[in-house]
Amino acid sequence: MRKTDLMCTIPYFLLYPQSIMFVEGAMCTPSWIYKLENIIENLELMDEGKEPVRMMPYFPNNPGSIHTLGDNVISVGKLKYVPENNFSLEILALPSTTTPHYYAKTLMTLQKAFVIDSFSQLKTPKPKLTVTFSKANYIKHQRNPQYFYTALRLVGTLEEPKPTALNGNYQRQEYRNSLEMLKEYYELRIEFYKRRPHIKTRKEAIIEWKADREELLKALPPQSSPIRDTPEENIVPFTPI
Repeated sequence: MRKTDLMCTIPYFLLYPQSIMFVEGAMCTPSWIYKLENIIENLELMDEGKEPVRMMPYFPNNPGSIHTLGDNVISVGKLKYVPENNFSLEILALPSTTTPHYYAKTLMTLQKAFVIDSFSQLKTPKPKLTVTFSKANYIKHQRNPQYFYTALRLVGTLEEPKPTALNGNYQRQEYRNSLEMLKEYYELRIEFYKRRPHIKTRKEAIIEWKADREELLKALPPQSSPIRDTPEENIVPFTPI
C-alpha cells in the first residue's frame, strides 16, 4: 500500500463496521463507528480553522438510542407497552453494552430478586422478548417510565475505545479518541493536496479537497437506520435526566 492510499484508510475506519486493517500482523476492527454527517461536520469545522466537536457513536443495527448524560455517553434499549397483556412490556432493543446471551442471565437475576414476575422469549417466526411485572411494580413504574428502563437494566454507559490504526508514517498507532485520529487525517489530507503542482497555498488545498469531497458524498449510499427512524406505537418514553 502506498502512503497516499492511507488518506482514505482512517476516515473509512470510523465509518464502516466491516473495516478491517492488518497492522503489524494484528487484525484491527473498529469498536464504534460514527455517522457520515457528523464526520463531515467536523471536517468542515476544521476547514474553517475551528476545533472538531465530540461525535456520538452509531450502531446501525440497533434500534435503541444514544444520549449524553453529563460527560458520559449512554446506550438505551427500547421498550413497548403490550396493551392486550396486563403489566407486560416487550423489549424491542437492548443497550449496546450487552448481548442477548448475557441479558438472559440478567433477567433470571431480576426474576429471582422479584423485580419482575416472569419473562418469555419466542424465537419464531420473529424473536420477541416479553417481561411481566407485578401489578404494584407496573403501576409504580408507569408513573415515571424511566424506572422501567433502570429496573430492567436497559441503560448502559459507553466508554469510547482507543482506536488503533496506521498513521501517516505507515506505523501502528493507538489514538486517544476518534477526534485525535480525525485531526491527524485532516492535516495529512491537506498536506497531500498541497503537493499537487497547481496548488500553491493551504487555502487552495482546502477548496480543492472540499470539491472532491462533495463528489465523493454523492456516490456514497445514505447512512441511516430505517429501524431506528420508524416510529412505533406504544413505545415507552425515555428522556435522560
